[in-house]
Amino acid sequence: MENRQLQTTTQSIEANNDVTTWELPEGATTRLGRGRIRGGLTFSPDGDSLVVATDIGCWLYDLDTLTPRALWATERGMVSAISFSHDGQWIAIGNMDGTLKVWDTQTIQDIAKIEETNRLVSSIDFSLDGKHLAIASSTWTEVYAWHVNTTTPILKFAFTRKHRVSHVSSTAFSPDGSLFAYKSGYNLTSVMAIETGEIVAELSDTFTEDPVGCSNLMFSPCGEFLAGCNWKDTVHVWHVQSGNFAMEPTTYHQSTRVLPTYLSDGTLRVAARYSKEIVISDTKLQEKVDSIAYSGGTFWAACFSVDGRKFAIASRYDDIQVWHEGSPSKVVSLPEHLHPDPVQRFPSTLVFSQDSRTLFCGYWKRIGFLAWDDSKRQIDRTFPQKSDEYTAHPDMTFTISCNAELIATAPALRKNSVIRVWDISTRAQIAELKTDTQRVSGLTFSPTGEYLVAGIIRCPIKVWNISSSTQITELTEKDNPLSKMIGRIVFSPTGTFFLSIRKESISVWNTSKWEHLYESTLKGFNRSGTLLRFHPNGKHFFTASREGAAIIWDLKSGEQVGSLPTEICLDTTLYRGKPQDIQPAHHQQEMSSRRVLGLETSPCGTWIAGAMFGEIRIWDAATLQTQMVIILPMGSQKSFILAFSPCSKYLAAGAWWQQGQNKMSIRLWEIATGENIHTFWAHPTDIDRLAFSHDGKILASGSYDGTILLWDTTPYM
Repeated sequence: MENRQLQTTTQSIEANNDVTTWELPEGATTRLGRGRIRGGLTFSPDGDSLVVATDIGCWLYDLDTLTPRALWATERGMVSAISFSHDGQWIAIGNMDGTLKVWDTQTIQDIAKIEETNRLVSSIDFSLDGKHLAIASSTWTEVYAWHVNTTTPILKFAFTRKHRVSHVSSTAFSPDGSLFAYKSGYNLTSVMAIETGEIVAELSDTFTEDPVGCSNLMFSPCGEFLAGCNWKDTVHVWHVQSGNFAMEPTTYHQSTRVLPTYLSDGTLRVAARYSKEIVISDTKLQEKVDSIAYSGGTFWAACFSVDGRKFAIASRYDDIQVWHEGSPSKVVSLPEHLHPDPVQRFPSTLVFSQDSRTLFCGYWKRIGFLAWDDSKRQIDRTFPQKSDEYTAHPDMTFTISCNAELIATAPALRKNSVIRVWDISTRAQIAELKTDTQRVSGLTFSPTGEYLVAGIIRCPIKVWNISSSTQITELTEKDNPLSKMIGRIVFSPTGTFFLSIRKESISVWNTSKWEHLYESTLKGFNRSGTLLRFHPNGKHFFTASREGAAIIWDLKSGEQVGSLPTEICLDTTLYRGKPQDIQPAHHQQEMSSRRVLGLETSPCGTWIAGAMFGEIRIWDAATLQTQMVIILPMGSQKSFILAFSPCSKYLAAGAWWQQGQNKMSIRLWEIATGENIHTFWAHPTDIDRLAFSHDGKILASGSYDGTILLWDTTPYM
């Protein structure tokens, strides 16, 4: 939205300290989480503030307290790069779609827009004099003569990557603005004269096992030297005029990333990331300046301040750490910036309490829960309590009971795991269950919360009675007594059966006698890529793989008894939607693969809803006959995430991203008429989970952007 003054200036933010309501999409009441950090961190030129670039926009934090002061650039979000001009007058923001906007930092207005369609912006750099602006990705670079509303590059070049390696490209202007350095090829950095376009130097870096060329380029204050680092652990410094190394390439052995910067006196300072610490050193003195304890895994979002005397890094475990030269590092926990697992959906769990006032959200792989109390309008970050065991082993397997009264947790990466069970209402630990074996890979409560079942690698499945805290049985498969890794354990709605799911097979167990019935290798089945739902009759279950149809299986025998009809519907009287969408429906159906990518059953047991590309199909649960074909509008054809309202009268459908979409839709459909009664324009990227509160008044949506939005549905349902 061009030339629009943001509502969240610093002054207005101070008047509204409820961060969960800042810059909400229309119709949303609350935002949980502040977005996945994709575009990294940057200090303001004066060093007083820190900007965190996320999938929902940019957050400005006060450096002393790391409290938020502003949120902007939310129209599209998906921020992939950010940079201040050296005088602090402008800030440029690039996103995943290839669009760059420049904002005036005094008025908080966007004053220019540059569009590079389908080309992710990975690096932005202002020249020191403010006359030029460079934009780069992994394969292209453009330089603009920076003036307001200038959208035509004066320099434009690209190179061919020989290896498909994920990395961030970089550019740099010399201090006097006469030279421009950029990655120009495989293990090659070029230096160009801005005025003439002449290449004055071509600088080769050392060969590495997986060479991708230098990034994080930076000229020395005198302009005679250029520093850069490869993707992993080596820093290079060249003498620009001669093209030779000014010093031998320095390798920080056993580090996984390095980041260089220059101090005003010409000293090259480097931050090197190791498994448990960040080491900051000066190459001129060849000595360590300081170190910061770090347990953030491979995640890398870090920056130096302009003067090189401050350093900030974000870990995947919720912490942003800020180092000040000469003083201890400051560690601030910000669980609001959640980092979705690239494999698993986010949130992993989305469950409302029975009174609809509290929402429990599982996040980042297996760490734990956020609990949102709507009556207090605040996030409870203390449950379950962090213990020494949690700190040492932050990856946790966890599950919540169907009635949202109990939570069970176990360290996922530890032998001799201890499973702890907590009562949510009292915050008390009510059971401690020792496995005395290998790590827990699957964990779930029975529907009533009476039993807890744990899948343990290469060991029998264990079953506990929660009220007595006693193990009642160990379960082994008939032909495979030492089970491989179990990815999921799922109970049938009545609790009569449960399914243990491995890589490409499924075992069915009877809970009346706690016995193994059978194991089946299901065609096209994969524990992480296959939908699994129970039929409302309690006698059958569905599997829908990405390669095949939605198949119906008999629970007792494991035999295939049918499949849901997904062929092109020839009865046009069953079509619902706008006329302009229905008209090309047959052509659209012929072009799609007819794969069911979303599958849900209604609470009343009457309906089954399946989502395919371009349509949502409603089947009668008793007869499996097609009752309705909802044709989805352009831009919302990937509405694969479904949720029935508690009354079964409405269906919510959340969309995945499609080219050209700024916000993903959540559409509410009335089952009786097939009418789209309302559309929320929600997250900037894929919606991965939907859940209604038990009273049907709130709809929660979770997204790969690292946030959860709450929507008021009462005006429409």
